[in-house]
Amino acid sequence: MGKIPPPPEIFSEWTPEAQAGYEKPLNDMAMQRDNCYTEAGRLDSSAVQHQHNADMYQMVIDKDMGKNAGDSAKFDGTVILVYKEEHLADKDREAAAAKRAEAAELDKTINELSVPMADLNQNPADLPDRKQVYAEQLQSQIAADKAKLVSLNQEKDKLQAELDDKWFFTGDLKEAIAKLESKIANVEGDISFNQACLDNTVPPPPPAPPTPTPVGRTFVATGTKMTCPFAMGGMAPFAATPGRKAFVEGTPMGNIMDFKPLVNIPSFGVCSSMANPTVAAATAAALGVLTPMPCIPNIVAPWKPGKPDLLVENAPALLNTDTLQCLWGGVITIIPG
Repeated sequence: MGKIPPPPEIFSEWTPEAQAGYEKPLNDMAMQRDNCYTEAGRLDSSAVQHQHNADMYQMVIDKDMGKNAGDSAKFDGTVILVYKEEHLADKDREAAAAKRAEAAELDKTINELSVPMADLNQNPADLPDRKQVYAEQLQSQIAADKAKLVSLNQEKDKLQAELDDKWFFTGDLKEAIAKLESKIANVEGDISFNQACLDNTVPPPPPAPPTPTPVGRTFVATGTKMTCPFAMGGMAPFAATPGRKAFVEGTPMGNIMDFKPLVNIPSFGVCSSMANPTVAAATAAALGVLTPMPCIPNIVAPWKPGKPDLLVENAPALLNTDTLQCLWGGVITIIPG
């Protein structure tokens, strides 16, 4: 189980979305690393505050040692507060150290996987063979993950049947099912990612003979409405890349490379796909009750198929029959009209 990013040495003949597919896991790890450092800083501050509290309570003990010697309850209570605050300070310091260790490990992995941009312009003589090897790795991984998915679903169904038969002490079963659902969501996400990379690896079929396309009826322009099957926030408006100099009836015209999340494809409101890690995590926390989370589209490949015989700024024009694949499983379509 796992994502297999495209090898960087074959970027020279890859589309921009393939490079994005390679860079996204690195960017995700960098964000996770930064979050670890931020959390470590917060824990350090918390440890300082707890240690300050412990020192203050110790000062009270030292100052009132004689005065409160007869009040054992008050004295013992203050001692307990010192121990409690020191324990919390130690706990925060340990957690901060663990977060920094996690961040350092992520940083090491990022440095190992990152390739200087100059190296991405290589075009090795055995490029076709490398692509073939990579495609075979993807196909093997996808097949293995699909088999793993079947096994996980069977295990989940078995536990669910056991849960349905029980009247009490169901907490452990519910927790086990929630963990399985999280694993299932992760495997589904890996399959979607690897399939998108495989689609980029396989050469596209020759374009079909061009057919007339009336302007203003089937071309897509800024403001055209889109929908996603996992979206629970209704429709979202398409936006051509800023600065577009081709227009449909005065409105910027789209091409198949207008697929960038939050630039061309806005949020659809909330997402209900279990392939989305945030949805899977929230659902697991809710003990299996589907919990939609804010939609942030995860797209690494362009619209398909486009109109190859009409280029809009060096890319095929976007038609209202084209589709766009989100790695969380949704196929984004354009609403006719």
